Amino acid sequence: HATAGSLYQMVNRSCRGYTTHVKGSIFDRKRLLFAACVLAGLLSVGIYLTMYQTSDAFTTLARCIESAPMTSQSFACVQQNVRAVLQDMPAADLMQKVERELPKKCHYIGHIIGKEIFHQSETVENAFLACGPGVCSRACIHGVTGEALFSAGGLLASPEELQHPSIDVLRDIGEQFCAQDGTCHAVGHALYTLFSDIPRSLKMCDEISSGKSAGMCYLGVFMENNSFIFDNTEMGPQTAKPFVESENLLYPCNIVESRYRPSCFQFLFLDIQKSLGSSPGADEGNIRDAHRKTCESLSDQRDRKACFNGFGWGLGSGLSSRQTLAPAEAQQICDRERTSDRIACTFGLSNGMVDMGRGWDPVSDRCASLDEMDLKEACYKGAFTAFHDRGEAYESTCDAIPDTVCKQSLESFISNPNDIPLPLLYEL
Repeated sequence: HATAGSLYQMVNRSCRGYTTHVKGSIFDRKRLLFAACVLAGLLSVGIYLTMYQTSDAFTTLARCIESAPMTSQSFACVQQNVRAVLQDMPAADLMQKVERELPKKCHYIGHIIGKEIFHQSETVENAFLACGPGVCSRACIHGVTGEALFSAGGLLASPEELQHPSIDVLRDIGEQFCAQDGTCHAVGHALYTLFSDIPRSLKMCDEISSGKSAGMCYLGVFMENNSFIFDNTEMGPQTAKPFVESENLLYPCNIVESRYRPSCFQFLFLDIQKSLGSSPGADEGNIRDAHRKTCESLSDQRDRKACFNGFGWGLGSGLSSRQTLAPAEAQQICDRERTSDRIACTFGLSNGMVDMGRGWDPVSDRCASLDEMDLKEACYKGAFTAFHDRGEAYESTCDAIPDTVCKQSLESFISNPNDIPLPLLYEL
């Protein structure tokens, strides 16, 4: 208020000074000019204060995450400030700002933005449109989906229903959302939140989806197992229990049927971080080596490729390290593996970089610098797949790239973008 008053006085003095020097003006013209000047000045003050308040709310939002990273304790604080920012900033713009300034917290915050947008929109479709492009792995869209699902049919009307939701209601609305890959992934998150059980959640994925959508639903289940994004943003205090064993780093991937394992391996690095992160002397290098050795222990080539794809995705997204690695440094880690593992790791690295908003230029520079043709193709296709899944245009990405492999890989990908059903990396 003090700032607004000071700015008003400044505008008033400036405008009086301006109209005093209007030569040959009659009184009415001077009064009109003065009024117009004051109006323009006050408009500028309003814009300034709005920008200031929005910036202040966003700064507080960032502090919420720093004080209690991605837990139910930070939820109320983040939600309050998300609401404040959304009063003056469209959700799509806020998502891009979060991805740019808080990339490692973007998916968690995006869920909360989606939750808020759902209640501000008349329809789910309008909420999806408000979210904009699939920034931060479609986090806003996932938040909308989760809130819509949990709000349907009184699924969460009582603690008993939380443990034993109406299967018919869940199946009906789940089928609707699983018509699209991105929203079906969010359904997987919700299923694990409701059931607190991986096998049961995966079975429900099979009932309500098929093909790539089913794979995305599986991904949501396994991601929720180690991140509790829905549990912390929808339910408040954590209710589900993680499927993690410090003695067996393949768990839970080794207890599920073969068709589920590739999706499980995509986020195995998060399970390993949970298992080893509290161990005495544990550091990022040791945890990364443990992940690599776990992937190398797999004899099934399909599982092994999926495991190294997840290994690369963790490096590229920056989620497997406190400090995001430079592209060249991350590629060096992939390059330590044998050829097929290196290809899978390189694909995941590019996919993770684009998926988490690190941009096309550093990815394309790294791809062009690679010597082996198979590595180049995997590098480019990993990026194209992420652009496709984010809903962003990528058809002209190679126009300014002198590397001919970029255009060849792009043409191959455009002819069948679902040829590589990420993360089910079987035939790369």
